[in-house]
Amino acid sequence: MDNRNGKRGRGEEGEVPLLTSVDDALYDELSDLTGQRVVHVALWEESLADALAEKSAEAEIDPERQTTFDLDLYLDEGVYFELYGVSAFTDLDAPPVTGADPMAKLLLTAVDQGVWLEEIAVDEEDNLVLILGRQGVPTLYLTVGGWLLEEWEELPA
Repeated sequence: MDNRNGKRGRGEEGEVPLLTSVDDALYDELSDLTGQRVVHVALWEESLADALAEKSAEAEIDPERQTTFDLDLYLDEGVYFELYGVSAFTDLDAPPVTGADPMAKLLLTAVDQGVWLEEIAVDEEDNLVLILGRQGVPTLYLTVGGWLLEEWEELPA
């Protein structure tokens, strides 16, 4: 896993609108991805929220208190999610993972031990929720503020 690799790869000239809600057709499309192993995760140091805060002159987000993250989640059949504004929960009744280092460690451990995209879910506001797990047992819930779905041919170094 690449931990906090730097800035996002998309430049202003390559702007692509983010998906921010899930309708029935998109749910069906995303559900086809379940059962795939997560083969790589990249947690980004500078998030979209950080960039927006800089533009609006808001205070920088403290990495130790951070609860939303941007990351790329690579699946074994050549598709990856660019995920923005992700909150991670190890249990539905637990608070979100707090801090960039704990989040990086959690993701690294999950990928190293073997984790799959077990289920696609939608919360009460029609936001995407990715449920990761092992052998049908959920181990990590990722609530997503926005995302893109892309194809990959080679994993990042």
